[in-house]
Amino acid sequence: IYRTYDTGATINSLSGNRFTIAGLNRVNKAYFKTAIYLNSVSNVRVYAGLVGSTSAPISAADPLANLSGIGLWFDSAVSSVWKIGHNDGDCTGDYDATSVTAATAQLYPIEIYANRDDTGWRVVFSQTVTDVSTEIPASTTQLAFWVYMENTTGASRTFRNYYTIVRNDK
Repeated sequence: IYRTYDTGATINSLSGNRFTIAGLNRVNKAYFKTAIYLNSVSNVRVYAGLVGSTSAPISAADPLANLSGIGLWFDSAVSSVWKIGHNDGDCTGDYDATSVTAATAQLYPIEIYANRDDTGWRVVFSQTVTDVSTEIPASTTQLAFWVYMENTTGASRTFRNYYTIVRNDK
């Protein structure tokens, strides 16, 4: 089952799915999994991951600015590849490039979870496992999720959000 989201035609219009309750954290072994399918890879920004905010995302070239979080990020104006974004709440997020070029007609499963010794996060994307242990949300920071697309031009953009699974394990 999936849902199709269309941005508005207005520049910087956002559309997607978010969890408005911050109930996930690293100490309780937070787990997030989703899959997205892009219909466009030009003039878009896409984020899928955990964030220390229950508010709706806003138009931003740095979605994790001043927020704790970890997720997958694509900004067509900056790079053709997906990046792993992470931040401990300071003014700018850190974005580490993957080797995966964003493409249309491609299903992108994303899995993010706290590691068992509570020292970091594991991101599984495109059959590659990446451990992130710096500039990350504190162990007890309450996290929600965002899965969204933003257009950066005056035309509507579309993406599909397949399943989204979240849980805490004790």
